[in-house]
Amino acid sequence: PMIGQVMGGGPVNPILSVRYNLANLLRFGGRESRAVFWPYAAFVFLLSMLAMPAVMIPHFLSFGAQIRDFAASHPDQTTMAQGPGYYSVQINGPTNEFHSALSSDFRTMFFSMAVIVVVVVLLVAAAVVRRLHDRGLSGAWGLMPLPFLGYGLYAMPGLFSMEDIDTSAFFMLFFNNMIYLGTLAALAILLLGPSDGNANRHGPAPDSDA
Repeated sequence: PMIGQVMGGGPVNPILSVRYNLANLLRFGGRESRAVFWPYAAFVFLLSMLAMPAVMIPHFLSFGAQIRDFAASHPDQTTMAQGPGYYSVQINGPTNEFHSALSSDFRTMFFSMAVIVVVVVLLVAAAVVRRLHDRGLSGAWGLMPLPFLGYGLYAMPGLFSMEDIDTSAFFMLFFNNMIYLGTLAALAILLLGPSDGNANRHGPAPDSDA
């Protein structure tokens, strides 16, 4: 019954769209119209935007506390400046002790962010495939951004944990991220397109393509 309500003609209730897609997380066959796909995609995106700050803010507060503690215990190695709306600490001496603790926190933060990204991918994977099927395309087009996303998640923690930034590693990550954004934009364009109006190898055309 829920499938009938969601796939029927006219506007789709966003709640039904979310319920339908959550109930079909592992169904990679069939088709899905724009009207059914995009409310759910927006819901998952909103969840990720709420989850990322929840992960990052505690770590940044921890970084700030570490910097203040290091400055207090190593006054001979630090130069502090404070004014309305800002607080800065410059480390002048050896940084190994401080950098080691900070690197550990960076790795933990990036691991938590990677978990969120993987959950988002798993939540939308089947819906993306069905939407591509609805366009008459192979679901393999949904894989376009994944290699670049995977490399970014792998390389980012190592780059930020370096005491001296490796310029070549930085530019490699930068260009990788640019390609990732390009492939993500290309995929979004495919997902925004109208339904194939006729039956195709993935099934009959859905009634709703608002």
